[in-house]
Amino acid sequence: MKRQPANYLPRPLAGAICVSLLALTACTSSLPDYQQPAASIQEVPFTQVHITDGFWAPRIETNRTVSIPSAFHQCEINGRFDNFAIAGGLKKGEHRGDFSFDDTDPYKVIEGASYSLAAHYDAQLDHYLDSVITIIAAAQEDDGYLTTCVTNRCTRLSGWWGTRRWEKINSHRTQYLLQGNTDWGDEFRRFTADKSNYCDTIILLSSGPYSSVPAEQTGMTEQEWAAKSATIRMYHELTHFICRK
Repeated sequence: MKRQPANYLPRPLAGAICVSLLALTACTSSLPDYQQPAASIQEVPFTQVHITDGFWAPRIETNRTVSIPSAFHQCEINGRFDNFAIAGGLKKGEHRGDFSFDDTDPYKVIEGASYSLAAHYDAQLDHYLDSVITIIAAAQEDDGYLTTCVTNRCTRLSGWWGTRRWEKINSHRTQYLLQGNTDWGDEFRRFTADKSNYCDTIILLSSGPYSSVPAEQTGMTEQEWAAKSATIRMYHELTHFICRK
């Protein structure tokens, strides 16, 4: 039997591939050239966008009626709200949870619920949010400090925040400066000379990619992703700020 070369293809298969390639070339060559839109796309407030299709609309409604209440229920049964209530002196008890950042769970759910409430008003959800925010506000100390596992003296979770207020801030600040960032104090002074504003008004946002995700994974340019990252961070941090207000 005659040995065929490694790149040999039977005639019928080779012919079929050639026909397919020719057809693909013909199709792509007939596509019109991309036309730049006459006007740039302008964003609008999400409250002006109404989705009524058969795919997304039911899922958004499920999120509103099932997912959000379920997420709040998990916060209730896993002690997320109790931790704030204990820190605020509203109840007695031991701090619950396995992570020092468990406080952020209610923040995230409140953020999602607030977006839902703005798009579809629900009086019951509105009242519930007010009650939750009241508990969180009670836990915040006079100078703005709000970390329940520290306030509640939960030493088993001291690895990240420490056992005393602000204990780990200096080490985080050192890491921040080692990355070539501007000193925090210099940043503060760029905006205000009023020291009381440092903990109450100024929110510093990192200029790096959000969650350290590189731009190439997002399909954006470095500049586009940097701008988008800043926007995401702004919404994220302002949610914390507004909730404690």
